[in-house]
Amino acid sequence: MTMVNPLKKAFLPLCACIMLGSVFVSAPSAAQQGTQASKKSAGEKYSDCMTLVRTQPKRAVSMALTWQNSDGGTPARHCEASGLFALGKYRPAGLMLDRVAKDMRVGKDMPIINGVRQTATQGLLAEVYLQSATAWFRAKDWVMAISAADLAVASANKTSSTYFDSLMIRAQIMASDEDYQSAFDDLTQLKTEYPDNQDILLMYAAAGRMIKKYNLALEALTQILIKDTDNLTALLERGNLFDSMGKTKEAREDWLKIIGLDETSVQATSAQRNLQDSLLKQQKTMMK
Repeated sequence: MTMVNPLKKAFLPLCACIMLGSVFVSAPSAAQQGTQASKKSAGEKYSDCMTLVRTQPKRAVSMALTWQNSDGGTPARHCEASGLFALGKYRPAGLMLDRVAKDMRVGKDMPIINGVRQTATQGLLAEVYLQSATAWFRAKDWVMAISAADLAVASANKTSSTYFDSLMIRAQIMASDEDYQSAFDDLTQLKTEYPDNQDILLMYAAAGRMIKKYNLALEALTQILIKDTDNLTALLERGNLFDSMGKTKEAREDWLKIIGLDETSVQATSAQRNLQDSLLKQQKTMMK
């Protein structure tokens, strides 16, 4: 059976471009504190570097490297990691983000404010762990990705958006590693918090199908299709679900509906293949 996998289509936080709080953007560096010699503060340099990440990531990496050779410290390394992520260099980005998190936790190369070297709050650490998890996920290193996602979930405030983003990325990592039960558990929590989010409902249904939670999966898909009767991905997933339940007639009806609605869509291509597979399976059964 082929399909558009909703477990891989969900929102991926663009967290490698998120600026990390007032510790980075407002504090002077150790060398700058108490002097007017520098034209720009550490916070201004960090803001400039992160702006380049979004528009000219190669320049951002170059700026970050130059800054590290002077007094950039951990903020400069974070900008470099963000630039590497933006350039698609996910493994180096993941390695550097892991190092940034470790340094932030103990205050290594962090800004000094009023004579006190700063350390990261749990919320700030959670953001970096989330960034790292996303980088490792893109690098398809499930072991490193799960480790970082677990740290993000454990560090984040349970009511924060970072916490729910961390659950989302962890569910996708688990599904990619074929641990559908763990993915389903995270998606169950997300579904409780965001009961009408279609991406979450689709992922929940797909994971539920994989662990044979057929009734729960069908309930989630029905919730989508009541409001959006022509949702191609939901129809495809429901067809797949019906097929797994042995309801061949209902599965074919959903797949045929997709083709009728938009025969040029990715979902229609998957539906056509599923119909062919279903027909071949029926023919083999009749020949026995």
